[in-house]
Amino acid sequence: MKLWIIAKKINCENELHRLYGLVYFTFGILYEEWGVLEKAELSYQKCLTIRLSLSGEKHPETANCYNNMGKMYENKGFYQS
Repeated sequence: MKLWIIAKKINCENELHRLYGLVYFTFGILYEEWGVLEKAELSYQKCLTIRLSLSGEKHPETANCYNNMGKMYENKGFYQS
């Protein structure tokens, strides 16, 4: 929650600001740890949208988001053999 407050305090009017991407990424991690996978998925998707628009497909931060989304889908049972 502190990250969200910081983003608001520095007046990040642009929802595609890098700091919002970090906030959504962190929320995704927290929701996944808490077992709230639907909210984790939404947070990761918002993060991915921001990171793709700012950094592109091949940036390490974008890859990190894809990685966490893949782990979340695996935990959700999406990738079962």
